[in-house]
Amino acid sequence: MFGLDIFKFILATEILMFHSRSIGCSYGYVLNHFFFIGAVTMTAFFMLSGFVNEYSFGGKINCQKTTTLNFYVRRLISVLPGYYFTMVLYDLFVSDLSLGEILVLLPTEMMGLQSYYSSLFSVGHNGGTWFVSCILLCYALFPIITQYVEWIENKTKLLVILFLTLILFYLPLVTHEFSITTMYANPFTRFVEYSIGVLLASAYKGNQGWNGIVSKKQSIVILLLYILCVFGLVIYVVSNNLPMDYMLYSIIFLPVWILLIAFMTNIRIHNKGILKIIQFISEITYDMFLVQFFVWPVIAYIEKMFDINNFIRIVLSFGLCIGMSSIMHYLFEKPIQLKLRRWLVNDN
Repeated sequence: MFGLDIFKFILATEILMFHSRSIGCSYGYVLNHFFFIGAVTMTAFFMLSGFVNEYSFGGKINCQKTTTLNFYVRRLISVLPGYYFTMVLYDLFVSDLSLGEILVLLPTEMMGLQSYYSSLFSVGHNGGTWFVSCILLCYALFPIITQYVEWIENKTKLLVILFLTLILFYLPLVTHEFSITTMYANPFTRFVEYSIGVLLASAYKGNQGWNGIVSKKQSIVILLLYILCVFGLVIYVVSNNLPMDYMLYSIIFLPVWILLIAFMTNIRIHNKGILKIIQFISEITYDMFLVQFFVWPVIAYIEKMFDINNFIRIVLSFGLCIGMSSIMHYLFEKPIQLKLRRWLVNDN
């Protein structure tokens, strides 16, 4: 599904642009307003993860080729090497925590439990690695939910998606009403989003694609109209200083993510050159999240040495992120993953 790989990279780029605002990058009036609440993109990431896992492994868990243990090992190998490498680099070169504080947090972070302590979001690297904690929970529960999803009729799946959507709408209302910690990095919230993706993929397979549900032309028209409405709403929200809890607006974007996943699933690409580029960007997308810890300090240092304008700042943000992600993935992460797969899951 190369279309979903492209979608994943687009989402990672949106998050990069959202974070780059912290170093003064500007993208114009409309996009600046849009990226002001750009963190809602993480909802699409968890939905996409659920969709891909169900499409790839749904119905195969506990079969000969893909046992539950095999699934867990593969998922952990895909996530932990880059995460641990980032932890080490951050604690050595970026962290302002004392050695004692780092050692106290180490077991929690090694096990991916930081998101269960809501106040740890602003401590150390956890403001950027919280999603690892959440995705590990999703992977842990996937073998359970996929077995139930396989037995549900498509109409029932759509009703369950609606119910889960209402949960996503309700949860941030509580945090807003009582001014308590946002649900942004909450594992349960992210698991609900992941489950929606699982249900979508199961419905897609059960219907043998999206044929008969909505045509490609209809999906494009609906998507464009909805995106225009979303842009208008975002500008209104920001311009009128409405509450900026990202999770309050995830519900608005949910139909966009569903339509985009449906549309991008059907994209077919045959050009070998383009396929190689898509494979490359797909492989480094995860690392693009992690290396941002090191991109922003480098740009801050460059700005102290040289007078750079907004365009150069944007180019540096993207260039350094792509470059660091490539180095981290191909020189460290991928070789370790290949060795672990050969050793633990007998991949040749």
